[in-house]
Amino acid sequence: MDIRNATLVFALSMPFSVLAEQARSSQAQEVQAKPEEIVITGQRLQQLRTQMMDAEIKAYDFFNHFNDEKRFNISCSSSPSINSHISRRLCQPEFEIQAMADHAADYYENVSAYFDPANWDGNKNPPPRHLPAEGVIDLQQGDYHHKMKQVAEQHPEFLQAVIEYGKKRDQYEKATTTKGK
Repeated sequence: MDIRNATLVFALSMPFSVLAEQARSSQAQEVQAKPEEIVITGQRLQQLRTQMMDAEIKAYDFFNHFNDEKRFNISCSSSPSINSHISRRLCQPEFEIQAMADHAADYYENVSAYFDPANWDGNKNPPPRHLPAEGVIDLQQGDYHHKMKQVAEQHPEFLQAVIEYGKKRDQYEKATTTKGK
């Protein structure tokens, strides 16, 4: 191949190599653009979730401040879900927490009595000291809802905090459901 043919081959192949490089460059830019979009969306979802949780806590704080019955005070706790490292947040009134604690104490007492050699006379299951947790909770639900309504009617700041929480929850749910589609 003489020098003219080599120059012609080089000149003709150069635009293709430039086009190939441009194509690789634009693909790299697209790849880089996609993670940025995911990060921004993830940050926005996290921001919405944080705002929703803050609004929920604010509403519960208002309720607890205006509530005059300790059994209806609401507290929140986080614990990991079973077989998971992801924490689950649970907010409950005091009467629910107490009902579950009493139920656990009864269960422990029954199991202890069953395996205690002193009870081997046939009386291995002492009667529970408390109603089942679900029954205790159900019995107090009506009073609890009545108290919520009463506090909302008497304290507009609590009602406004509940409304704000509802709006934040709706925004978060809308963002998570449209993201999945």
